[in-house]
Amino acid sequence: MELTFRKIGSADGLEPIKDLYLSAFPAHERRTFEGFRQQVEGMEGCAVNVIATPETVVGFFILWDFENFGFIEHMAIEARYRGQKLGQKVLHNIAKGCNKPIILEVEPPIDEDSRRRISFYIRNGFQLLDIPYVQPSYDGVHPGTEMRLMTNNNALSESQLSQFISQIHYAVYGQRDDPDVKPAHCSN
Repeated sequence: MELTFRKIGSADGLEPIKDLYLSAFPAHERRTFEGFRQQVEGMEGCAVNVIATPETVVGFFILWDFENFGFIEHMAIEARYRGQKLGQKVLHNIAKGCNKPIILEVEPPIDEDSRRRISFYIRNGFQLLDIPYVQPSYDGVHPGTEMRLMTNNNALSESQLSQFISQIHYAVYGQRDDPDVKPAHCSN
């Protein structure tokens, strides 16, 4: 199946993926839809991308492009298109476009769905990192969520990971403890 990737340039472009965004991730692991709209319109270094075939939209991914790494905030494929290796094609495209380490968050392997997602990423060149990690709250009010990190680069040092996590927390989640950290620009 031929895929195209199109960066969404305005909040109006989110409508084709709105239902998927809201249903694919629990509320505590995503922004409100209004927050998602604001993300598209004002977050430097962040690209929300539609994944489409010539006929229809099949999914989306959100990629933050930092100077030394990329961060996949979310990626989802419509249920009826899963199992067709579309996610694999998307990850390949992201890795090719970033040309640097990629980090992403996953739920801990506590049930069949979370283990299946982790296995998918492992089959596609990622490894599960054995470090404690809490995804900060999107709204700054609720507690953070225990997650795990994965990367496609097994040579990252502890200091690199610590720096990358700080950058993610600052740029993606709005934790303002490091004002000198700014994202670069995405190539996807």
